[in-house]
Amino acid sequence: MKKLPHSHYLACITMTALLVACGGGGGGGSTNSTGTTLNVTAATGDPIVGATITVVDGAGISETCSGITNDSGALACSLQNAKTYPFLIQAAKQSSITYAVLPSSSSNVNVTPVSDLMAKKAASDLNVSPSQIMSTPSLMSQASTSGIQTAVDVVGNIIKAVASATTGALVNDPLTGAYNPMSSSDKLDKLIKNLPMSVDASGISISIPTSSGQLVTVSIAINTSSAATATSSTTSQLTSGNVTASTVSLDADAILARADAFITKISQCNATSANTSIKSDIVAMIDPNATYSSGFTKAGWVDDICSKTGLAGVSRYGITKTLGRLGNTSIYFMGLRNPSTGTYVETIVGFKKVGANWYVGADDSPVNISGSVRHALTFNFDTATGSQYNDPKFSYQRYVDAWIGTTDAQNKTTGLATGATAPDKIEIYVMSLADAQTKAAQGTGFPTTPNYTLYRVASPGTTCGNTNYTLRSNRTSCSSYIQDRTSTYNTWDAVDSSNMFTDILEKNDLNVFVYKMLAANGSCLNCDTVGNSSVPRTIDILGRARAFTEIFGTNSATEASLRAGTVLASTANLGTARTVYAAPSQTDLTAIINSFYGGTMGATLTLPWIKPQNYPMVDTGLWGNSYTCNTNKAVDYSVDSFDITGPSYTFTYGKSPQNGNSTPEFGKTFKNAQSISFALATTIQRSEFVFYVQGNLANCTN
Repeated sequence: MKKLPHSHYLACITMTALLVACGGGGGGGSTNSTGTTLNVTAATGDPIVGATITVVDGAGISETCSGITNDSGALACSLQNAKTYPFLIQAAKQSSITYAVLPSSSSNVNVTPVSDLMAKKAASDLNVSPSQIMSTPSLMSQASTSGIQTAVDVVGNIIKAVASATTGALVNDPLTGAYNPMSSSDKLDKLIKNLPMSVDASGISISIPTSSGQLVTVSIAINTSSAATATSSTTSQLTSGNVTASTVSLDADAILARADAFITKISQCNATSANTSIKSDIVAMIDPNATYSSGFTKAGWVDDICSKTGLAGVSRYGITKTLGRLGNTSIYFMGLRNPSTGTYVETIVGFKKVGANWYVGADDSPVNISGSVRHALTFNFDTATGSQYNDPKFSYQRYVDAWIGTTDAQNKTTGLATGATAPDKIEIYVMSLADAQTKAAQGTGFPTTPNYTLYRVASPGTTCGNTNYTLRSNRTSCSSYIQDRTSTYNTWDAVDSSNMFTDILEKNDLNVFVYKMLAANGSCLNCDTVGNSSVPRTIDILGRARAFTEIFGTNSATEASLRAGTVLASTANLGTARTVYAAPSQTDLTAIINSFYGGTMGATLTLPWIKPQNYPMVDTGLWGNSYTCNTNKAVDYSVDSFDITGPSYTFTYGKSPQNGNSTPEFGKTFKNAQSISFALATTIQRSEFVFYVQGNLANCTN
């Protein structure tokens, strides 16, 4: 399977930095028989613009509100079917999803990082996740008003204690109280804009940056059931960390001012040929202590970004959310829009405080790193007699693609930034965001054993194509796939991930991948001494690994049969998989097979796709490759996200949309191909869901 080039993921700015009492009442819920209007305000510091609001009620009824949130993050939702409290509410803006729970009737609800903690706490108490409830609404019938109220009270009291100590102002009712994300003086907005909040399997965490550059993290166990206990624990941690309003660094406004200035320069640097001074200004905005970014020097990275015409005129828009703090590094999720074309993309940007000033972070990596947590559903067919795919079959896998590549590197020959030393091997440490904020930022107990290691191959750029690092310690065979331990279907030579999926990747909404680059003598090329540990500067933030039932539901083909790749396409029951996969219909797939079998494919192939039903606004990507007949020559087709419009995409044989008519195969037809592979990818909350179409032809012509 071809790995999606790094530049396609984050089509704009692609970088990663271095990173009182329980509620009362009985069970069940109340019903509004006439329907209700729910006034929603969705914001993560900035308003969430253009979000789709979906409500699941206590009877398991799901209803999507008419319209989307406006420029203030507001939407008046008239509910006609979902009437039984409690409610689970989802605000979805492309790949970013924020939740809230509402225990009982209210005319207002604020969907924010605070309500997200409440929803995830409430879902955890039911041994599910909010995304599982959205996919299987009947699960919400297990919730009670009292149980949801407990989650609201526990989180609400934590927030009140933290707000009093940090911003100096109480946030009395963060869930249903008055909230104006457009106001610079709003108490709730000030809190959520400045203090990153997260939740994982172990607990709720709120990171508090202090004026000394240290990070104090308030952590409460996820199973805490008493609001009074939560308050007491929070107060104790605040006191031991010497957190007061005067010691806290409320610097979000300064960071976002830097972000806007940086994006403005980026939007201008391709607009004129006389852009040398603009590029110099951009370089000056990047962390002065960093040398490299994504396999480029900083200047080379800016040149590459400024070559992208689709960035002209972009601005920050849609959603801005602080994901985490790692000491003097702050990590943001941002939406970017080109108002002239309407194109909207999302990216993660890190900001580094050096001295008294904030700079845009760089990953300080001399190689291009582009990992992903991937859930692959593959449609296989083969015309060879006796092939296991002679009858079309589906298969399912999930894995981490640990791609370290040369495609976007500044020096195409070596795959390294100019003047860089190639790491001999790269150790990767995987942890939750909450763990990273203490272990990586404070250096307290940073792990010494990596989850996996990548080794430099003998001839980078040739032995492994676009990848110059492999998981194999013998450095000969090429592989960048770390499979789920429970996988039984294997089409490549890859290493097993042991329990990384079940112990880490399934449990956390966001996971931090820390890359330690080692020289041949074992010395670290990208480490700082932090606390009592040697901590690498290069990180990436990836999403959660979804359990099988979260994707396919419970009324689908068995997990064992899909993992083994033995489910016939004509009879496969994929359950609810189309809520996340942008897959062509069975009719369209059959037409592709028949065309490939009969040798009637022309020079172009139109591959239809269907936007996921539950996530109508998602990052989408397409790529593909084929091998020419009787040769081992690959022809790649990589499509930048700015090129993707409409319900289909047309691939031309021998022509990459990014490279023009640059291959000798251009002008021939798909019947000249021995094999074809196409992929349609959606990214939801930093995890990839990829639908592959793969076919092999027994007889073909040159």
